[in-house]
Amino acid sequence: MNVNDLTSGKHSLRRSGNTAARRIGSSLGRAQRGYTRQKPVWDRSVNLDRERMGNKMNPWRTAASFLLILLALPVLAAAAKPIAAVRDLPLGTTVTIEGQVTVPSGLFKSASLEDAGGFVIEDVTGGIYVRLDNDLGIHRNQQVRVTGTLDQLFNLLFVRAVPSGVERLPGSPLLIATGEVGAATEGRIITVAGVVSDIEPDPPFGVEFSVDDGSGPISVFVHASTGIDPSELPMIAVGKRVRITGFSSFFEDEAEIQPRFRDDIRRDQP
Repeated sequence: MNVNDLTSGKHSLRRSGNTAARRIGSSLGRAQRGYTRQKPVWDRSVNLDRERMGNKMNPWRTAASFLLILLALPVLAAAAKPIAAVRDLPLGTTVTIEGQVTVPSGLFKSASLEDAGGFVIEDVTGGIYVRLDNDLGIHRNQQVRVTGTLDQLFNLLFVRAVPSGVERLPGSPLLIATGEVGAATEGRIITVAGVVSDIEPDPPFGVEFSVDDGSGPISVFVHASTGIDPSELPMIAVGKRVRITGFSSFFEDEAEIQPRFRDDIRRDQP
C-alpha cells in the first residue's frame, strides 16, 4: 500500500480525531432537619442496678452476638479438589472441581448420558464429564468451577450438576466462531481460529488480515504499537491456519479482533 494513499483508506482516520471533553457539574442541596428530645430522668438507684446487671451480662451478650454472627455467615464455597482425587471418592460425594472445558456443552447430547448441556473439563491431574440437563452455552477453553455430586452411569464416572453449581471464571478467553464476532462479543477477550486471507499492511497504524473458519471472515487488526510484526510470523500467510486471541472491537461498522501480545497469535491445528 502506498503511504501517500493512506488518506483514502479506511484506516486513514484511525486514532486521528480529537474529541471534546464534556464536564457536567451538578450540585444538590440537602435540607437537614433536627429535633431535640428530652431525656427522661430515672431514679439513680434504678440506674445503678441496671448498670451492675449490664456488666454481668456483657460476656454472655458478647458470646451470643458472636454465635449469631457465625450462624448468619453465608456458606463459603468449598475449595476445588484436583480432578484425579475426586475420581477416587465414593459415589454420592459432593465435590467442587475447577478446570478448562475441553468438550463444549451439548456436544454429546445425542448419546452418552443424553443430557442437554453436559460438558467435559480437565485440570493438570485429569478430566471428568459434567452432567447437566440445561445447556448453559459453555464454550471450549472456558475456565469453570463446578459443584455437584459424584455419580456413575453406563460405567462412566461424572459429576451431576445443576446450573447454580456451574460458575464461569474470569481470565479465560471464549472460543468464538469467526462469523459470530460482533456486538455480542464487543469488549471481551475472545479467541478465533481459521484460515488467513487478505493480508493488508496499513502503515503507520498496523497490519490487517482476515481469518475465516467457514462461518464468515473476521478482520484482525494488529496495532503497530504492540510491537508485533506479522511479517515475521510464518503462520500469518494466506492459506495458513491460525488461532488469534484478542480484544473484540469495532472500527466504524466492521467488527475486528485486536491481538495484544505476540503469543496471542499461534499456529492452529485443524
